[in-house]
Amino acid sequence: MAIFIIRMNGFDRFHNTSPIHHMTEAQPIQVMGIHNPFVLSLQDPENTTWTSGVKLKLSCMEKCHIQAYWGVLVHPFYHQLYSQWQTFEARVESHELFANSSKCSSERVWLDEGQEQCLTFKPPSHATAEWETETSRPRSRYPLVVVVVTVSETAAEELQHQPHKIMAYVAVIHVKDSTYPEQSCVFSQFVKTASGQVCTLQQMYMSNEPSSTATDYDDVGGGTCVVCQQAAVTHTLLPCRHACACHSCFRHLDKCPMCRGNIESYFVIEGVSEARETEDEETSSTLIHRPSLMTRFHQLNDRLTERLGFT
Repeated sequence: MAIFIIRMNGFDRFHNTSPIHHMTEAQPIQVMGIHNPFVLSLQDPENTTWTSGVKLKLSCMEKCHIQAYWGVLVHPFYHQLYSQWQTFEARVESHELFANSSKCSSERVWLDEGQEQCLTFKPPSHATAEWETETSRPRSRYPLVVVVVTVSETAAEELQHQPHKIMAYVAVIHVKDSTYPEQSCVFSQFVKTASGQVCTLQQMYMSNEPSSTATDYDDVGGGTCVVCQQAAVTHTLLPCRHACACHSCFRHLDKCPMCRGNIESYFVIEGVSEARETEDEETSSTLIHRPSLMTRFHQLNDRLTERLGFT
């Protein structure tokens, strides 16, 4: 009865007279959608070693060739990676790419447009023996670098009008050995554009469950907002890279709902239309603006005080 007496005397210690509206102050970043024609994955990483070789699966949407380089020095790798595209392409064609900074390289494998192929790269025995002597920490060489280059018939003059076209894909792969026994994995991926720009590929973490309201937008992602559990995901939070919030719920966030990390910036997933944002807002508004626990408690209190005759 204490709370009813307090309310009757005009004191409400349980009501927040200055509610806090959580509104993210993160600044959006502008992103540009670029079509990546290459998808590379490491097969059977648990059993991947220098002696067994590395099994890769490559899917390509353009005609290309792939080549593996073993034991590449770190500093020369970045020096050549960030060179101009014409310089990079010339080194590839003349077999000079990483020629003086790697222990050995594989033969080129050519793939046609739309082809998917499983490949196995295995270093020669002398390279494996030399690598076993590399026991320093940290190492000065990357175990394996894989380079996929587009075979383009586009003239250099035309490429100037396509500066964001991806011309090469580069993957740095850790191969398990006695010094670093951690499981083999692809730990760095880069794409190189016609303008010479190098972009690092990073994974975006999205909800696995498809949205119950997603129909025409399934190709965008299809993840469900982790806040309202109804609308489709539209926003990716940075720096955690969690794609987890719809348009409406995002406006009420000050931290990532998945990892509780600070939201420094964000971007809207490409392909999200105004219609989708409106749909998300309508779907989640009833959940976001439903009566709070304290509001429901006050409603119950009003009914009780009326029944007890205090009104």
